[in-house]
Amino acid sequence: PPAICAAVSASIRVLQENPLMRENYFVRVRMLKEKLRVSGIAFRESASQVISVTIGDAVMCKQITDTLLNDYGIYAQPINYPTVPWGEECLRLTLSPMHKDSDIDHLVESLGKVMRAYDARQELQERAA
Repeated sequence: PPAICAAVSASIRVLQENPLMRENYFVRVRMLKEKLRVSGIAFRESASQVISVTIGDAVMCKQITDTLLNDYGIYAQPINYPTVPWGEECLRLTLSPMHKDSDIDHLVESLGKVMRAYDARQELQERAA
């Protein structure tokens, strides 16, 4: 639609005219990746600003994203088959230029809590089987 094309064109112009805005964005992405590493949250290394945190189970992936949204106010997109192969289900994390350091800290802390909780549940289910 014309409105979408106009918005995209305006966004490109803003970024072309403000290279510092783009650099600051990538500084935040590198910051998030480093905080994930320090917290022990494994993710797929890539040059992309999109960060994939492998979960490996479609049901658990959806449960984690639901918990992040409902309990912590964080939207993380679940990526399941057929977008990724079976067993490679993941969370897709993306920042915006408007995210602050405190938002990144909240994401990493909350994601760590939720993943630890679901790993514990997974271990209990495996023991019960």
